[in-house]
Amino acid sequence: MEDLIEDFIGMRWNQGDNYRLDSCAAIWDGNDLTIQYKKSKDRQVVVG
Repeated sequence: MEDLIEDFIGMRWNQGDNYRLDSCAAIWDGNDLTIQYKKSKDRQVVVG
């Protein structure tokens, strides 16, 4: 799913900046899309 409306963190920088996740996999459950976001897999943490 491209251009997520929800505010999922895609990258976090230790200086306080957060960047939104651009896209993510999703599954249609018959009524709605269930976004398959896993913080441990989809979010990057940058130190510097």
